[in-house]
Amino acid sequence: MKNHVFIAGGAVCNINQSKEEIEETVNIELEEITSGLVKFEYQKIADNEIVLIYHRTLSYNLDLKEIADCDMAMASGVNITNFYLKPLGDPVIYPLTLRGSRFYSPVLAFIRFYKNLMIMMEERVEDITIGLSEDKLIMKITY
Repeated sequence: MKNHVFIAGGAVCNINQSKEEIEETVNIELEEITSGLVKFEYQKIADNEIVLIYHRTLSYNLDLKEIADCDMAMASGVNITNFYLKPLGDPVIYPLTLRGSRFYSPVLAFIRFYKNLMIMMEERVEDITIGLSEDKLIMKITY
C-alpha cells in the first residue's frame, strides 16, 4: 500500500496515520488559522480514497461553482492573502472575483491549484471533488 500524502489546514499528513492523529494535527493548525471557527474531520474510504471535511461557522455568499478565499486558505494551508487581488494580497490563483468582503475563485481553478501543491510534494492525484454548503467544505481525493 502506497503512503499517499495530502494537505489539510496547512498540515501535511499521510493516509497511513491514524484518524485520531490526522484530526488532532489538522485541528491544531486550524485553531491557529481560524481561532477555533473550523473543526476538521477525516475519513478514509479506501486505500486510494479519502474525504476531508471542514465544519465551519464562517458565513459568506454561497455559490456552489465558486469557493471563497477563506475556504481555499483553510484547505490548502496557504496564507489567505494569497487569495486576495493586488494591492491587498499577492494572488496565486486566477481568476479571483471580489464580492462583499470575500474573494472567490471557480472551484475547478482551486482544484487545479491544490493538485499542483500535491505535485510539488511528488504526489499524483487522480481526482478531487469539492462539495460546499453553508456549514462545511467537503473534499474527496482519489489517488
